[in-house]
Amino acid sequence: MISYNEKENRYSIEVSKVLPRDFIPLVQDIVKLWTIILLYNFMMFSADRKSTNMATTAIQLLYVTIGIVVYWVIFDKMFILK
Repeated sequence: MISYNEKENRYSIEVSKVLPRDFIPLVQDIVKLWTIILLYNFMMFSADRKSTNMATTAIQLLYVTIGIVVYWVIFDKMFILK
């Protein structure tokens, strides 16, 4: 499932065996936004320890995940943007 590609010098994760191809962009969007939120909260916590906490971060991740899934289920499947 996870292999290292020497030609491209990076790891390759073969998720198409586990997920249908339609869900791969959804998972990519979720991973991107989780990374942004986690890094943002880490930087805010580094600047001021009272500015954020783990509970707030978990709630943000939950809401962002729900928002992305709703977008993919409703808008991406119903409309074709050209």
